[in-house]
Amino acid sequence: MNKENFNYPRFGTWCTHSGILPNYRGIASEFYSMLNNEDFIGCSIFKVNHLIDNPSIYFQKKFKINPKKSLFFNIIKNNLILSDFLNISLSDILNKKYKRKAIMKKPRYYSWPKIKHMRKFTKKNRIITVNEISNFLLRNFNEKIF
Repeated sequence: MNKENFNYPRFGTWCTHSGILPNYRGIASEFYSMLNNEDFIGCSIFKVNHLIDNPSIYFQKKFKINPKKSLFFNIIKNNLILSDFLNISLSDILNKKYKRKAIMKKPRYYSWPKIKHMRKFTKKNRIITVNEISNFLLRNFNEKIF
């Protein structure tokens, strides 16, 4: 894409990702963080450039994985943290108070988990619990449908 397309908006083009970049590019960041026995999960806010898959990372937030909780719990927690973090970061973006983070690690890219990854994951982790399903449904769909 043309460089001007990304710089056209007054503050540039920004995006969020529910993983620590560049270590967890791609999808299912929380899944692979837990599968890889990481201590932390997190999120990133970056400025998109014409190179598409080579973002300028400016904001990152991470939190300790709770290994006793399910993948579902950690995904929900990460996305709630990301939404709060985005609100805080927007102020810094609007006031141009941000610095590009140095990338110390070699980027990794993850695609949809394969069956072998799911088998390995479920040997020591839970994807979702019955209580989480019922609590989620009760909180979000407690009105009568019919």
